[in-house]
Amino acid sequence: QQRCVFNHCSQPTRMSAQGLIAAMNAATFESDKEEAIESYFRNNSSWHLSHNDFKFIFEKLTFDSTKEDVARIIARTYPRLSCGDVSAAMQACSHDSTKVKIAKIFAPGICDKHN
Repeated sequence: QQRCVFNHCSQPTRMSAQGLIAAMNAATFESDKEEAIESYFRNNSSWHLSHNDFKFIFEKLTFDSTKEDVARIIARTYPRLSCGDVSAAMQACSHDSTKVKIAKIFAPGICDKHN
């Protein structure tokens, strides 16, 4: 059974969107934020994040390389994204090259009947 990404607790990892955001806010290092995100998407097969939550997650990441790594984690663990999810992630990136990379990473998993 999976345990919380932060070793100080013994609860099984099952976070709400608010739990993920709280874990990211509490994380000091970029690697801890990435770990929390990976744990969330790996252990919550029926996750629900609003586009604002999705954007917030990417905004909390400092480095473009980490944003790309997180996009790969999300694409690998949950390949059913909407155009709004992809757009929200891209809005959190300051460089066009990173926006394009994120779009390319997410493109194969877009499943959006409305767009």
